[in-house]
Amino acid sequence: MHPRAHAVLFDLDNTLIDREAAATRWFQTRLGLDCARLVEARRRDARGHSPRRAFFRWLGDETLWDRFRQELPEFVQPFGGVHDLLNLLRRQGLRLGVLTNGGARLQRAKLRAAGLDAHFPASAVVVSQELGVDKPAPRAFHIACDRLGFDRETTLYVGDTPVADIHGSTMAGLRNCWVAGGRPWPADLRKPDFTVQTTAELAPLMTQELRSCGT
Repeated sequence: MHPRAHAVLFDLDNTLIDREAAATRWFQTRLGLDCARLVEARRRDARGHSPRRAFFRWLGDETLWDRFRQELPEFVQPFGGVHDLLNLLRRQGLRLGVLTNGGARLQRAKLRAAGLDAHFPASAVVVSQELGVDKPAPRAFHIACDRLGFDRETTLYVGDTPVADIHGSTMAGLRNCWVAGGRPWPADLRKPDFTVQTTAELAPLMTQELRSCGT
């Protein structure tokens, strides 16, 4: 039997915040992309995982990457139900943290813009740029847990990316939950411990876990 979860460590983009919707609104509002080019931009953007300079060069000018980083937080919103979920997890006595890849200034600005800094003070947020190592490297998860005082065996990692989030946390010895968003799981990877379609669906799952684990 797994020990009861005492902490939940979250990814940020497309897990707590709707990064895809924010990027789409930026493409439309700031660049005025028509429908066909917008669809192609979303495909090439690859949920923010494509090489950044090359992607913005395709959009017309690689210096747009700097503008995008400055302006994107204006368009960021949390997924529906996330604030309620985080409040519930805290009431259940769970400790909460964030481990996210990316640049420190941009990722922290997104958290503030989404109003999530109320749940995650600066000391509870670990950004890969500050670590010098990105997910899926197990070391990123180990450092984050050590900094936040989370025990790896009783920490659940929640993320949307099969390799960076789920494979990485598995290799690091954490249990995990994949936010699928309607996507199929890659056949060549070990399956996550749990799967939800939206982050808000974690609420009933964690309630059940707390009732059944470690008793």
